[in-house]
This record gives sequence, structure tokens and C-alpha cells, in this order.
Amino acid sequence: MGELSGGRGLCLLLAGLLLLSPAAAGCGRKMLPIRPGSYPPPAVVNFGYTWGEGESLVLFWEAPAPRNEKESPAAGFRVLRARLRYEEESCRGCSVRFEVVGQVRAESREADGGFRFVDRPEPGFLYRYKIIAHSAEGLASRESAVLQPRR
Repeated sequence: MGELSGGRGLCLLLAGLLLLSPAAAGCGRKMLPIRPGSYPPPAVVNFGYTWGEGESLVLFWEAPAPRNEKESPAAGFRVLRARLRYEEESCRGCSVRFEVVGQVRAESREADGGFRFVDRPEPGFLYRYKIIAHSAEGLASRESAVLQPRR
């Protein structure tokens, strides 16, 4: 086999690099490094609600302390909400889409040791809520139970 001419060889080399560059760039979500052997924070407990003044809804919960040195403490909480029309409530097989509607930092612990989030749901819809704790490293806890407030 003969040698490739300089220009043609360079073109083939560049074409090969171009094809391999997406694989070298990697894929997936980039996040802070996670300490080996660390676990997400425990899931929230005692998740409940009360109606405040006007149409405000107050969600409350507690965050248990880590059970061992591997389990991460909660750095914050994501409040997720699904908004449904009344006719969607009876659909047992239908998927429900939750969206993050707020974040609560761990430093905002109330005097009673719990956490609170205030929402103003629009009349005419059903709402479902759940809470996910997360560590400073981005590790997420199990989801809380789903709460569907009623008046």
C-alpha cells in the first residue's frame, strides 16, 4: 500500500477526530463530586397541611437527622406540585406530572424544628404535593407521601 499524500492524510485524520469528538465530550448531567459511599438524606416525615388566611395553603414537614455517618444531612427541600382538573382525579391509570414550585433551605427551620412552605392554589383545581430532600452534593431522598389537600 502506498502512503497517503499529506493533504489527504490530514483530511482523513481531521474527519476521524470530528467523528470521535462527541464521544470524548461525554454525556449526562454534570454535578458536584459525590463523596464515595455517601447516601442521600432521609425522606421527610410528618408531612401535612393547614389552611392559612384567605386561600393560602401551608405545607409542613420534619426532616429526620441522618441515621449514620454515611447518610447526608438535608441541605434543602424541593416542593413539587401537580395541578389536576376535577375530572382527572378519577383516572386511576393516568400519569400525574409534578413540577417544582418552590425550594426551602435547611437553614429556614422553624422554632418547632419543622419546615413550612406557603402556596396559593387557584380555585377550580385539585392539587397534589410531595417533598424531596436533597444534600449539598445534590443527592435526592426518597419522595414523601403524596398529599392532596381538601377544604
